[in-house]
Amino acid sequence: LISALAAAVVIIAIITTRLLQPSAGGSGTVETKEDKAWQPLPPKDAPKKGTRLNPEEAGYSTDGQVYKSLYTLWQAEQHSMEEWYDRSVAWWDKQDPTNDGVMLGSGHLHDADIRESRALLEKTYSWWEAGKLAEHGHTWAALDAGAGIGRVTKALLLHLFGRVDLVEPSAAMMAQAQADLGSSAHWPGTPEGHKVEELMQMGLQEALFQPFRYHVVWVQECLMYLSDEDVVKFFVKARMGLEHNGVFFVKERVAARGFQVDRGQARVTRSRHLLERLFGTAELMVLDHAAAAAVPRGAHGVHMWTLTRAPPKSNPRQQEFDAAYAAGRVRKPEPSEQDLGWLPE
Repeated sequence: LISALAAAVVIIAIITTRLLQPSAGGSGTVETKEDKAWQPLPPKDAPKKGTRLNPEEAGYSTDGQVYKSLYTLWQAEQHSMEEWYDRSVAWWDKQDPTNDGVMLGSGHLHDADIRESRALLEKTYSWWEAGKLAEHGHTWAALDAGAGIGRVTKALLLHLFGRVDLVEPSAAMMAQAQADLGSSAHWPGTPEGHKVEELMQMGLQEALFQPFRYHVVWVQECLMYLSDEDVVKFFVKARMGLEHNGVFFVKERVAARGFQVDRGQARVTRSRHLLERLFGTAELMVLDHAAAAAVPRGAHGVHMWTLTRAPPKSNPRQQEFDAAYAAGRVRKPEPSEQDLGWLPE
């Protein structure tokens, strides 16, 4: 009996030793069921394999990440938004401070871009403030938001408005704008007395505006650099800077569906549907809309909007506004329930 027990102990010892021996290239540890389950997980915002995505809401990034919605994108980025904005500014600081540089090699489209922008603005003012742009524009103020080198200010805004302010986060671009337009310099070809009054180097997410100063706030191809939350907050703050019947002019690249994220530029190209939903969240009304024709071949499409806030009931134009709304000339995009939490109190 003692001999049998001793033999059993020897056999168990041999089996245990062989189990613990490392295999070729192995680590010498035994892989258990729990170890097999402990594998690196995909990012928490990435949809599970086989998940059906809504193409109107979903998006992807240049590094291959897929997002179920913009909400999940900003949830993933919420702890690094300062770095996000620094990255986009650093990218623009390296671009040439010329029309061709700020239009990313499409400077030949500059004149056509200005013509179609002016046409939509004047079309809106032909009924919204009928005749008043030509009559009173020299006394009005405009804001060029995300102005770059002041390309639109030089070619359009200073021709229509007596006073223009610029906001731009890139130091390199603002330096060129300052050299061309600072010190109350008169830009050639613009009416006498029309001038730039303020040049503010800061991001749109940081800017604050003097109440009731502007008749037009011009926003061209810069919303793509802001988070959804900061898009809404910018419009709410800038809306306070508008005159009662003031207008936002927005011109932005649009994705065909959903959204696309360029991490190198820290840029999000949204669809028309997603942009208009943000307009609705900021309590803005669409006065007019058009697709731009001056777009580089193979690039994203570009859309233009004129927007305003609904006038308060005390405004004498309320009846006219209500009639335009009833006729379908003015419409209010539906906001997102998730986005409503971003409205300042």
